[in-house]
Amino acid sequence: MSRQAAASPARISRASRHDAQIIIGMTLLLTVMGLVMVLSASGVSTRSSPYRLLTTQAVAAGLGVAAMLVLSRFPVRVLRKLSWPAFLLTLVLLVLVLTPLGVEVNGARRWLGLGPVTFQPSELAKFTSVLWSAHIVDAKRRLLHDWKHLAIPYLLGNGLFIALVLLEEDLGTAAVLMLITLATLFIAGVELRKLLVVLGGVSVVVIIAALISPNRMVRLMSWANRACDDGMDLCHQNLQGQYALASGGLWGVGMGQSRQKWHWIPEAHTDFIFAVIGEEMGLIGSLFFLLIFAFLAVSIHRIAQRSTSVFARCFCTVTLIWLIAQAVLNIAMVAGLVPVTGVPLTFISFGGSSLATSLAAIGVMLAVARDNGRQPDPQLQVSKETGAA
Repeated sequence: MSRQAAASPARISRASRHDAQIIIGMTLLLTVMGLVMVLSASGVSTRSSPYRLLTTQAVAAGLGVAAMLVLSRFPVRVLRKLSWPAFLLTLVLLVLVLTPLGVEVNGARRWLGLGPVTFQPSELAKFTSVLWSAHIVDAKRRLLHDWKHLAIPYLLGNGLFIALVLLEEDLGTAAVLMLITLATLFIAGVELRKLLVVLGGVSVVVIIAALISPNRMVRLMSWANRACDDGMDLCHQNLQGQYALASGGLWGVGMGQSRQKWHWIPEAHTDFIFAVIGEEMGLIGSLFFLLIFAFLAVSIHRIAQRSTSVFARCFCTVTLIWLIAQAVLNIAMVAGLVPVTGVPLTFISFGGSSLATSLAAIGVMLAVARDNGRQPDPQLQVSKETGAA
């Protein structure tokens, strides 16, 4: 029997509370630092008050923290029951984006408007996909060897989310949803052969989505060939991001002193905010951000390992993969290691929908931490003991 299996419920509960405190601290620290960087990166691009975008992001942060606190008080069994209503609501919202009710911003129709407020259902789809997928694989954990039970509703439901997001021409978010779909199956213990089949299907979808979009293909080829002298500025944003990182040096040029944000990097407060971080705070400041993400990841992993149900373990682990992989992909994009994908930097980039849903996901993990130390799920316990044997 593993040491974890032999640990008393009281000991597990104390350890989970400690990790929950670290998660809260690191999450709030990233959120506050994100607000500071949004102010720094956006102050030069707004025609009105330099605090306008900061105010918008701060409101989203407040709503997200409120959602985090509320969800953290729910029993995990109640959160499971909310997975289907959340799935259906998100599905309806994604469909509405494609109707005249959808709001177009910078040539992309990915938002819904409610008076002066706009929100992005595809960001909600990430959170909903993790919650719903964890519920489905727990409910069908003894049947996942059967393609029929694997396909319906799991692959069908996630496939609908991915298809609707692809219709919004948002390949970056669709890729994150594909990662969530695959990661959940892996954590649930689906056999390798089936995982490879699903991975092959996902790869085909990504290739087709790239091939049928001339804009994506041109951008991809420009990135691959570093063809930035073609008169179309297709990798201008990527190059300027790298210039910003390079000019930051070891210690940075100082908070608020970035030069690249002065219209050299378009929309620097969104997907390329890490370039501003690197320029203003240097390598040391950039590594500090990465260290915070590392502390957050380790604490989430510990809570997942102590979780008392398949649902809780899948939710925590896949949320960890979602949040950290998204951050890694964003940083790699700014560094020029991958093409521009439009994936935000978790907790940092401007975008109220992304910030609020990420904070809500943290709230569910805190609820799992509260449940740890109670009577474990027998199926999960057998799995852990078998793995430790």
